[in-house]
Formats: sequence, C-alpha cells, structure tokens
Amino acid sequence: MKFNLLRMAVLLIMYHSSLLSQPSNKPLYDVTMLSIDTVIVAGREGTLLRTTDGGASWAQTINSAKHFFAVHFIDKQTGWVAGEDGVVRKTTNGGQKWLRLPLNAPELHDVFFVDSQIGWTAGANGFLAKTTDGGEVWQIQNSQTTNSLEGLFFFDADTGWAVGRASTILKTSDGGLNWNIVFTGQSNIFSVYFVDARLGWASGFSTEILFSDDGGRSWSLRSTSLNDPIVGLEIWFANSFNGWVVGGNGGIIATTDGGLTWQHQISPTTQTLRGVNFLDTFNGWAVGGSFDTYDEATMLKTADGGQTWQQVTGQLVGVEEQHENLPLEFNLRQNYPNPFRIEGASVQATTLTYTLSRPAHVSMAIYDVLGRAVAVLVAETKPAGVFQASWNGRDLNQQPVAPGIYLCRIEIAPAGSSQLLVQQRKILVIK
Repeated sequence: MKFNLLRMAVLLIMYHSSLLSQPSNKPLYDVTMLSIDTVIVAGREGTLLRTTDGGASWAQTINSAKHFFAVHFIDKQTGWVAGEDGVVRKTTNGGQKWLRLPLNAPELHDVFFVDSQIGWTAGANGFLAKTTDGGEVWQIQNSQTTNSLEGLFFFDADTGWAVGRASTILKTSDGGLNWNIVFTGQSNIFSVYFVDARLGWASGFSTEILFSDDGGRSWSLRSTSLNDPIVGLEIWFANSFNGWVVGGNGGIIATTDGGLTWQHQISPTTQTLRGVNFLDTFNGWAVGGSFDTYDEATMLKTADGGQTWQQVTGQLVGVEEQHENLPLEFNLRQNYPNPFRIEGASVQATTLTYTLSRPAHVSMAIYDVLGRAVAVLVAETKPAGVFQASWNGRDLNQQPVAPGIYLCRIEIAPAGSSQLLVQQRKILVIK
C-alpha cells in the first residue's frame, strides 16, 4: 500500500509538471518515428506535431479543427494522416507540409501504405478504400461488415488484414478485391500487426491477445498471464521477438520471446495510451491522453526497449502558416472518370484536378493524338490552391469528339518566376 501511494504521488508530481511544458494538451492518438530525433504525433482537434530534436521542441504543422486518429509513413519523407470526416492528408517532405487528398468518407481510424502509391484507409461503418496512385483517387471496397474498423496492416500489395469492433478480423489476399471475415466475437479489437506473412497479433482484449500462425486464416486467444491486464489499444513489433502493447491506465506490456510471455513495463503515467511506435528494439514512443476528458495529453519515450520510460515535456515553438488545403506542389491529377463515355448526341463530363503551391498563370487544353487543339479548359491566373476543370467531350465548335485517345496538357507559369511547368494526362473517350 505504501508503495502504491508513493507511486501515485510521484506520478501526480510528474504529470502536473509536464503539463506546463507539453506542446499540446489535447489527447494524442498516434505516433511514428522517422529517426531517433524526428517524430510525428497526431491527435485531437487538428493536433499534428513534428519534432526534429527528440521532443525538446515541436512545431504544429497544419491548421485544422478535425481530429487525426492515425499517421503512417513508408520512409522518412512520405506519409499520410487520416481522421475525422474522412480526412486524409499526405506529406512528401517529412511532415513539414501536408496536402489534403480527395476522399468522401466517414470517420477514418487508420491508414496503411505498402509503397508510395498503394494504400488503404478504414473507419466507421466498415468503410474501406484503396488507392493505387498515392491517394489521388480512391476506390471503395466491400468490407463485408458494418462494424467500425479500427486497425489495418498489410504485408504486401495483396495480403492484408483489418480489425474492428465486435472482434471483427478481415483478411484479403487479392489487394482488397475480396475481403473475408475470419473472426468475430463480443469484444473490440483495436490493432493488428504481422511480423511476417505467417505470424500475426491483434490486441483489444483485456486478459488475452489474439494470435495467428497461419497468415490470419485462423486466430486463437493467448493469455498474457498477468494479474492486472490492460485493454490493448495498439500493438507494435520491432521484430519476431520484441513487441509492445499499450492501453488503459498508462499500461505498457512487452514480450521478448515472440509473445510466449509478457511483462509489465513501468509507465510514468496513468493516462490512456493509444499509440506506440518503435524505430528498433531500443528506441520507441508511446502517446495518449485522458480517457474521460479532452484536455489532457501524454507523450513517453524510451531508449532501452521500455525498461525505462520518461515523459516528453518539449515546448511548442512554432506553428506552420499553412492552410489545411494548401497544396505542396504543382500537379495535374489523372482525370476521373477515365475512360468516359459518349452516347449519341449526349456526352459524359470528366473532371481534372490540378494543384498550385503558389499563384500562377494556368493554361489547360485538350489535344488529339496529332497535336491539334480540341478544347481550351483554362486560360487565367489562379491563386495557390486546389482547382478542378471539366471537359464535356466537345470540341471548339461544341461538337462531340470522336472516340479515341486525347491528351490534356497543362502549362503553369508561377508568379515571379521565368520557369514554365508542363504536365499532361492521357484521356480515353469511348462510345
């Protein structure tokens, strides 16, 4: 009893002192380490933080009121965040700037990419969507469930798993064309992780962890053998032996033998931990916040595999002046739909989206395969932002064009620059 009272007193002192110097007081939901020094943290009410000095100082990298529930990077430069109101954003410069991607979706809880082009996002009501162009265009997939999906993991472009409420576990072996329900129950599953194509883990139960050794076709409950178990909100493995689960009441458990046994690690917080990420077997971060209120946050880090965890108490030293929709670059996206159809005298319009990272004069036109101008879509100066232009399949004389291949060419002349940027996309018109 004396030990518990002393521990609680120490935790209270550490907690109140850390509040004075934390970069955010909003609950944090996810974290990713790009290096020992560079870390990205996502959370409530638009919290999207970046540090390059191991947490001593932070910058808020986007202005938004939407919650960010998940962050995922494939390398040190390219990453995505997903969250409330179907928001997905992408960075190509290590989290310094973020571009909002087009996706009409409910609340999103996770995002996962296998490379710079192929990725998935999942969320409320069993929503699942896939992109094959880095997030420019998304295709909604049939998840076979209306249960909220909380976590994603893909081993390659074909093989992946999604987990969620009511112990839902889904698996695909064809990139999401078909999803199969492989496990259901009464509890909730919040996270899934596969160390290879065969061995996987899923967390959410308070006394047990789900385990699969056949690529997720079947699952069994494995007891953690702990007297005071935690509700696992996220699971992470650095390799096939070393793994961690974080959850309620600041709980952290770890395994060093591939999940055969689990041990509690001493946590300096009692706040709910919702995200964990390790760079290797030694260096890791965990983030979270109060379960009952929305004005308490915590960040922890370790350099010894979790034998010791310490509170991160860095200062917020900067806010990037970036509107949430301001693009990162000049870009012409592929038109949608493509191909698009002409039926008799009627035509179906196709939409082209282009982004300007600063004001520029824009010229956009449609050409046939012989290089002849067919239609002019844009010829004006635009501010920085994301814009759309439509082509209804008619030529300069407002007559329907013949079926075939056409080119959309955009020329961008940035303000204050002599540079001329040119991009083009192939458009297929069918009858």
